[in-house]
Amino acid sequence: ILDEASAMLDPKGKSELRALIKKTREENPDLTVLNITHELEDASVADRVIVLNAGKVVLDGTPFEVFSHVEELKGMRLDIPFVQKLKQSLSVRGISLAEINSDEDLLNALCQ
Repeated sequence: ILDEASAMLDPKGKSELRALIKKTREENPDLTVLNITHELEDASVADRVIVLNAGKVVLDGTPFEVFSHVEELKGMRLDIPFVQKLKQSLSVRGISLAEINSDEDLLNALCQ
């Protein structure tokens, strides 16, 4: 259980923590990691994201599904990760990318 694990980290530390979580999950596919965070960038490496507001579940799905609710997230003072913003901007311009959830995923998709 990670409770605001990246709250006091600098950007490099946050990136390293996300990479460590991703690597740990890849090496241990049966491991469940519960990451409680206000930073949706941290949630981008999850299989499932649950957004709570006033103690109620308001969104539940993959990062791709949850991050597509931009206005609803903004209404809760949450901002989608940069990668998702860029992906959505490209989509509006007719450039469709697969489910991209991390900087690494985006880089790989753009290089193809």
